[in-house]
Amino acid sequence: MNAPAQNETDAKLTVLLKEAHPSPSLPPRFQEGVWARLASLEAKSPIRNEAGWFEQFVAGLLRPAYASVVVASVMLLGALLGVRNGEQSTHRVEQDRYLAAVSPFHRPAP
Repeated sequence: MNAPAQNETDAKLTVLLKEAHPSPSLPPRFQEGVWARLASLEAKSPIRNEAGWFEQFVAGLLRPAYASVVVASVMLLGALLGVRNGEQSTHRVEQDRYLAAVSPFHRPAP
């Protein structure tokens, strides 16, 4: 497809639209004011001042930079605990089978 050719009226319309919506200039020292407000809000933050060490620790772990590491660690811990629990269950079943083979009075645990 060919782009429509711009003519003189399009150029005039473009100039007119730019004049109709001028971009406002920022007030003097605007950036300093923003940083000052951020610093004052950070100083008043309940997580940094009033929270205990555990709340600060959890707030740090929930930051996006560490969230994936926390999720991966929890999944690995769950897998390791599952393997350990499975090994214990297998060992108990093997003991019950052995005792049932040796002793006619043995009843397996539920």
